[in-house]
Amino acid sequence: MHYKDSVTSYITSIKSEFTNCSIFNADLHKTKPIIDLLEHEYQDNLSRIESKISKPSFSVELINCDDKLIPLKQIATEINESVQAAIAKSIKYKENKNDIGNRMWDSIRHNTDSIFSLENSMISQKHNEIKSLKKKLERVTRIGNKVKERVKHLRSKTSNIDDTIERINIQLTNLGLTNFEIKASSNPDLENYFVLSRGETTNTDNVFKSLSEGEKTLITFLYFIEQCNGSMSKESGLSDKDKLIVIDDPISSLSQNYIYDIASLIHTKIINGDRFKKVIVLTHSLFFYQELLKLAPQSKDKFNKKYSLYRLNKKKYSSIQEMDRGDLKNDYQSLWQILKDVIAGNVNPVVLPNVMRNILEYYFGFVHKKDKLSSILNRLAENEPEQGYKAFYRYINRSSHSDPSNIGLMIEVDPHPYLERFESIFDESQDKEHYICMMES
Repeated sequence: MHYKDSVTSYITSIKSEFTNCSIFNADLHKTKPIIDLLEHEYQDNLSRIESKISKPSFSVELINCDDKLIPLKQIATEINESVQAAIAKSIKYKENKNDIGNRMWDSIRHNTDSIFSLENSMISQKHNEIKSLKKKLERVTRIGNKVKERVKHLRSKTSNIDDTIERINIQLTNLGLTNFEIKASSNPDLENYFVLSRGETTNTDNVFKSLSEGEKTLITFLYFIEQCNGSMSKESGLSDKDKLIVIDDPISSLSQNYIYDIASLIHTKIINGDRFKKVIVLTHSLFFYQELLKLAPQSKDKFNKKYSLYRLNKKKYSSIQEMDRGDLKNDYQSLWQILKDVIAGNVNPVVLPNVMRNILEYYFGFVHKKDKLSSILNRLAENEPEQGYKAFYRYINRSSHSDPSNIGLMIEVDPHPYLERFESIFDESQDKEHYICMMES
């Protein structure tokens, strides 16, 4: 049994030597028939040895298995040579990789040589063009600086006040103001100063005192426009693009007749042309605001690109709300909007009585119901059980201003009771539909 185990172990080791090799291929190397034949002959020899052991006098002859090992050794040699070749290649992997990479980039460079040559030629051409343009720019800058200094020098010797005077006087004439004008000061100590003149009179104090507040405002505004469109200073080099123009309620003391003219001047002299960094116009007059916007582009895209509208709400803490162009109302619609703003908490309730008085005057005057309104207010005041609200009805009645002190402190009160009583006026006059329409619009 000892010999039998040795043979089995030997055959198994031969099989494992081949199967455990990573590059062994059973279909290619065909070791199985040879090993099976070798195992068979070893088993045959074992049988002969066992018969000899059982019969010592019996003569046996063992089979020579060495010639069966020769083909296995040849296959093993081939496999070992393949392994050695793989090891040699792995040792030269980095060298081969670099060699392949170099050959690949050499090939790409060879095939793209014309493209690189064209690129280099274009880059060189552009560099030369840039160099030439830089030289031209330096020359233009140098000439520009000389011209600037020359203009500054000439400006110091001359005055542009005459052109300014002529433009302001033309504007005054266009506005219908022909009873006075401005002139250059004849006082040598007041060079580049203006004086007011009415006929032959050049006494500034007397002429100024004789002007209305509106006329003073117009002169100031026209002078302001000249300042925006040029410089009265000889040394100033401020460009239009550096200027921020702020116009604060230019028609506050003017007659309504000048609103269109002022709006037109602001558009033609200030806004048009996009010459200034930014232009801000502030006003309390809805009429002026509307006239100003009538001159703006009608296209929504063009308007939104150039204009921004804001509404300032003043109460305990002021706030600014962005507006659309369509949010601007006429005077009557704006009064109703104030009521809705009070409800929303955006406006102080103290304005309610005056706003309501104006709404009633607008509406009942338009529908010719002023006498009916007065009787309704008197009747509601008589039927009102609370004294504070009796005063409210009398206050908003245009013909009676009694007891205003009783409703003078509405800053912290709830506005809703006043709004309910205001609604009841339209209810009593059978105009409730108009109230609902205006509050919901």
